[in-house]
Amino acid sequence: MSRGLFATLFLTDLDNTLFQSRWQDKSGLHPMSKTATGEHHGFASESQAELWDAMRYEAYCVGVTARSMEQVSRVGGWNPIHEHQLMLVDHGLTLLYRDISKSDMWEPIEGWSAPYIEQARVNNRKLDKEGAKLYFTLMQSMPDLVTEYESKLAYTTIPGSESVKVFYSLRANKFYADAITHNRQDRTNQLRRLLHTHIATSELPMTYFEVDGTFSLLPGWFSKKDAVKRLLGLLKANEPGLDDPRLNDAIRAIGRPKLVLTAGDGLDDVGFMGLGHFMITPTKSDIATTLTELTTEIPLLTEVA
Repeated sequence: MSRGLFATLFLTDLDNTLFQSRWQDKSGLHPMSKTATGEHHGFASESQAELWDAMRYEAYCVGVTARSMEQVSRVGGWNPIHEHQLMLVDHGLTLLYRDISKSDMWEPIEGWSAPYIEQARVNNRKLDKEGAKLYFTLMQSMPDLVTEYESKLAYTTIPGSESVKVFYSLRANKFYADAITHNRQDRTNQLRRLLHTHIATSELPMTYFEVDGTFSLLPGWFSKKDAVKRLLGLLKANEPGLDDPRLNDAIRAIGRPKLVLTAGDGLDDVGFMGLGHFMITPTKSDIATTLTELTTEIPLLTEVA
């Protein structure tokens, strides 16, 4: 494959990496995303805006996000200059494409999701069972989540296969906002403990993901890391794959980059970030916090007698 448009490929998470809600950081100035009702919600700080401006002009940019296709359509601040654009959404379950010379609308690359849909079909009964078990547990232990805060258990599907459930999430935005407003982290931690206990006793291998009041439980047969590994594999192949001309156009535009930069904030991002040459993370991220805690437990050489 020939060289692409840029020597650099930038693979990045979106929320809490390039921007965040003002619940998370009140210093955000540059609007990047909107709510379903059209209100500005995600804002980039000055430093995030500088990072994004540098990348969107000097690298081929691919988003790697937990957001759905509908949620990504509301991220107006995602504006790389290259025409053929890709975005991995739904934790890598779905690969989106758009050609900005023709339209700003994202559309799914259907062949990408096929193996995940098959796994979901095989395990749909177990997924339904686990979701029902979680809802029963929450109603027993924290009934106000539903009765007072109107939290809902929602199943995510893949565009084009809406009848197949692939993972489920507890959407507890009012509960989360109230906990932050009134400094009730004990309540949020109580919910997290319940969810981690559920994962530990699940019939399916599962992982946990959380962002801004949405708590997701993901089956272990997909991840951001696996999705990025697949995408990088397509770049190394002699011929583009999946027999989709849209994807082939994007793969040719990326080419074989000399430098792969990755960016993310959460511990669930570390897997895909490790597939690049250099990793970028905000200093206030979970990754940075965990590294700081680890280094304080390791004595410096000057401290060793």
